[in-house]
Amino acid sequence: MAPAVELENALVELSAKLPSLGVPTTLNSQADLDQLIPHVESAIDSVKIWQFYVVDTQSSVQEVAKVLESGKPTQWSGEPVQGKSIEELAQIAKSTPGLIENYRASSGRFCTKAVPATAAGYITAAYPGDDSTNLASKWGKVVDVLNVDLYGECNDDVKAAKSQVVDRLKYTRLDAGGPRMGEISEK
Repeated sequence: MAPAVELENALVELSAKLPSLGVPTTLNSQADLDQLIPHVESAIDSVKIWQFYVVDTQSSVQEVAKVLESGKPTQWSGEPVQGKSIEELAQIAKSTPGLIENYRASSGRFCTKAVPATAAGYITAAYPGDDSTNLASKWGKVVDVLNVDLYGECNDDVKAAKSQVVDRLKYTRLDAGGPRMGEISEK
């Protein structure tokens, strides 16, 4: 729900700014709607919905690096991971309880995250003998692969949101069978 609230707030803000943008606030034609669409898309993009979906790779790498440097990673006790590809490691990581928290929760910005000590133990088991810098970098590659599906899911959701907002505007403001609600405002 958090991304939906952010999205709604951005659209309310846009509604208040329409007159200053020189965009019609009363839609009388498809051309009026066409003028509004880029502003709707920009407002939706400004919310950075993707942050509700993905793991913050840079922060995760830094957190894992700190644990590795401290010499206190959690001993990996899951399935054997040595010799696995980055893609296989990402698949195992997302399906292993206690390694990735809030996977697909979308409850806050960057709420999906790795447990640093567990991730450090995991990547150490995958690449025994590597130094902490290389291990942290490899963990970043695992996170990047994890994020591919999450970015894809986000992109699909954002595309759908944009389409639904435009379709709703068309129905509520232009369609002969719609309610023809009149001027767009903050209210």
